[in-house]
Amino acid sequence: KKTLGDIVEANAPDFEELSLFANGGRKLYLRGTLDLLPALDDEQRQQLAAGKTVIQTRHDRENRLDILLIQALDEKEPKDGVLVGVVDPEFIWAVNDLLPAASDLLVLGPTGMVLHRSRPALQAMVPKLMPLFAKSISGHLEWSLDGEKNQAGYWAVFTKDLFASRELIVAVSQPESIALAPIRNFRSIYIPLLLVTILCVSFIAAKQIRRKLVPLVNLRDATRRIASGNFADRVNINTDDE
Repeated sequence: KKTLGDIVEANAPDFEELSLFANGGRKLYLRGTLDLLPALDDEQRQQLAAGKTVIQTRHDRENRLDILLIQALDEKEPKDGVLVGVVDPEFIWAVNDLLPAASDLLVLGPTGMVLHRSRPALQAMVPKLMPLFAKSISGHLEWSLDGEKNQAGYWAVFTKDLFASRELIVAVSQPESIALAPIRNFRSIYIPLLLVTILCVSFIAAKQIRRKLVPLVNLRDATRRIASGNFADRVNINTDDE
């Protein structure tokens, strides 16, 4: 069984704040001064009793949106209390190395509340994204940023079973000039390559046809000479076919 010290040592670096809330209103600040236990509904309490984690969000004093992780210290001993931590944004959103070049990341709650955006200008995507998400849980959209067309893909990340919370909406956007660059490169290579291939095939085909027709032309000419009474000429045909 892990001790509280083990849990704190293993996980504290990933949290801005971490507190233990025990029965009777007792609380222990493990990192920072998180002093308010979030309200839990029946489903979330069942989630904690099953040893799983609950995700919630809150606005801090600076109106910044925080993501809270809540977990029972020991699901078999409810009186031991629950751990509540504010996740360090640098930890949870450190995904730039996983994204395509020049991409922006936008993460929304189910109601369109912004959980993360790689830059403030992505807020302009939300009004276009939410009506599309209401029709389909995945898809793509075109939108403009600073006068430049962008292509974005979006999809739902279902978290209800794992964290007793509604789905998240993830969108990744790229400037159209970058997103479509592979297609333009393919066209610039494909068309000349196709023309060269057609010319090569035509040349080989013409050569083969000429090779097959020469004996027939010789036979035709010889037939005409015989028809005119000239029996002195001979026709030499060297082929390996009929």
